Amino acid sequence: MTGADPGTDSGAEPWLTATAAAGRAGVRVRPLTNRDDLVAAGTLLNRVWGVDPDGPGGSELQPHLLRALEHSGNYVQGAALSPAAATNGDVHGHAGPLVGASIAFLGRTDGQWSLHSHITGVLGEQASRGVGAALKWHQRAWCLDRGIGLVTWTFDPLIARNAWFNLGRLGARPAEYLVDFYGPMSDGRNQGQPTDRLGMVWDLHAPSTLAAAAALRSGGPVRAASGDLVDPPQRWLGSGPDGGPVDAVDTDGGLPAPRSAEDDAVIAVPDDAEELWRSDPDAAGRWRLAVRGVLGAAVADPRWAVTAFRPRVGYVVTAVAASGQSRLAASGSEREEPTG
Repeated sequence: MTGADPGTDSGAEPWLTATAAAGRAGVRVRPLTNRDDLVAAGTLLNRVWGVDPDGPGGSELQPHLLRALEHSGNYVQGAALSPAAATNGDVHGHAGPLVGASIAFLGRTDGQWSLHSHITGVLGEQASRGVGAALKWHQRAWCLDRGIGLVTWTFDPLIARNAWFNLGRLGARPAEYLVDFYGPMSDGRNQGQPTDRLGMVWDLHAPSTLAAAAALRSGGPVRAASGDLVDPPQRWLGSGPDGGPVDAVDTDGGLPAPRSAEDDAVIAVPDDAEELWRSDPDAAGRWRLAVRGVLGAAVADPRWAVTAFRPRVGYVVTAVAASGQSRLAASGSEREEPTG
């Protein structure tokens, strides 16, 4: 793995965590600096998003743009398998087959320098190996070596596996709900649907981040950084008998006030939103509007903070007095698909 000496001012922990994540995934995270690497990264991202580079929208990221970003000191990194693990279907760069890539650039968040992670993608057959986690933990260590304490990005709030990855496995937190943020898009993942996104802020020193890092290094199970749910929790959005969304709270009148400092509520999402878009786009559209209304209100309400995601349960919303979360505002745009 590339990176600074663990003895730098950022301390040993970030690079130890990044090294552990890369080891679990069986990859080496390295900078992409030559044309072969940059072409390979562009090809990989096109494959992840189902983009036809000869279509009207062109490639996700052209090699000349990646060159400019890399040369000016931004984050342009790839995850490469060892040669022994390569197959004929892998995308080969200069020093081995790439299975993931991450592109990010400097930004400002609440008056602080931050890194905005514009796009992170992992080839589908490698997603379960933890390649996305290796890229994100490397991104954290890279930032801390440069005195950057925040990383921002966006993701589709309907995709449960990415919600769990971002909130549970990384400890990042939503700061804003962005309605149809990109407008119409023509790639295979977004075509024909509104591009709602959650704007995420990853505080690289936050207790939730440190807990997630410690869990990864320990090799034990990763758990959501949130207290136990009340029994039963407030269910602001659930799933009905037909699998469609059922609102249990009227957001037009504002969300209910917390009943206590330990209050929690749950906002459900479909188990597999991507399959729902293919099989029942009308139902998927109803889920989109329902999540937009309830989750959007929760992220904007200063009395509540979205603190966790539980698989097959949904987003956990906690009274701010109990969460201790800083409600930083995310900035910029991103497309993340770092599952794993």
